[in-house]
Amino acid sequence: MARRPATTTPARRANLSSEQMRTGLKRLNRREKDLRAFDVNTVNDHGDQNAEALRNRYNDTIAEVFGDDTHEHDLYRSWEFDQGPHVMSYGYGQPSNLHEIRVGYRRGVGEALTHIATIRQLFGEKLEDFGDNPVARVTHAFGELDIHPAIAAAAGKLVEDGHYANAVEDACKALEALVHQRSGLATPSHTFDAGRFQFEQSSSKTYEPGCNSV
Repeated sequence: MARRPATTTPARRANLSSEQMRTGLKRLNRREKDLRAFDVNTVNDHGDQNAEALRNRYNDTIAEVFGDDTHEHDLYRSWEFDQGPHVMSYGYGQPSNLHEIRVGYRRGVGEALTHIATIRQLFGEKLEDFGDNPVARVTHAFGELDIHPAIAAAAGKLVEDGHYANAVEDACKALEALVHQRSGLATPSHTFDAGRFQFEQSSSKTYEPGCNSV
């Protein structure tokens, strides 16, 4: 009986906050300096240890920025700096040409630099969108979830920046205010401003907040 091919779960997409992207850019800038400082003319053969150490540091940075279980990690990691031809002579023929070896390392390092430039451009565009476009900020924070605009306005920035406890508290307050607005019951005694939604006390009835029990 033929065995069914194993199915693999697609890697998740990294959903970084603006603060995470800014921190990631700082880390990538440091790694870019290391890559540009590396002199391929110091390479004398395949398997150069200095180049391999640099590649490992670059890959560690990519994992720190995106998470090692993400699509972006698989996309931007370096699989090999040593991209020159490998000749298996077994004692016969000519060994690998040193020039070709160095060209291969230059290609591998250049590929990593290209990845950093691509990430920097993508992060720059996203940060610009978040700063100028509230809709883009909310979409980034909540993805495809159907979130009421008042709740998104109250908690979106906190979710994006990773302040989840505060986001839950503010979202709960926004939900309470919405319920009271729609139901016509007494509103909380405090004034709540969720973006452009503002609800103020309109009744003297006693109100017991339910958010603390959530």
